[in-house]
Amino acid sequence: MDAQYILGEMFRNGIFCDHIYMRFARKYIMRASVQGHVDAITRMKELRSCVLCGADDAKLACSLCHRVRYCDSRCSEKHWCKGGGMGGDVSGGAGTRHKDTCPRTNARSGGVTTRKLHGAFGRSSFLIL
Repeated sequence: MDAQYILGEMFRNGIFCDHIYMRFARKYIMRASVQGHVDAITRMKELRSCVLCGADDAKLACSLCHRVRYCDSRCSEKHWCKGGGMGGDVSGGAGTRHKDTCPRTNARSGGVTTRKLHGAFGRSSFLIL
């Protein structure tokens, strides 16, 4: 039970590699919460709450990174465009727009920020800003 939770936290904090694996983190933390681990139950409530308004059991997630969750499309659009909300470590803080902090739209390479754009025929291209 403790091993599942610890493994989930290691994935959530990016200890295994340079980026965070929220899918694996949720998987192992959920397993620990089902087995009754108190900290895992608390963490699952935190991971499933809307990052903007704090509502429990948010059904929607960012379609790019799947790290932040929203209760409805209104919260998703507002957080993407204007920022604000409850904050949290995966969203980049309470005041920042998710558009600016989403790891799938912003990639750092050699100090230059590149933004991923979808070109014609579903191919990805990068625009250097």
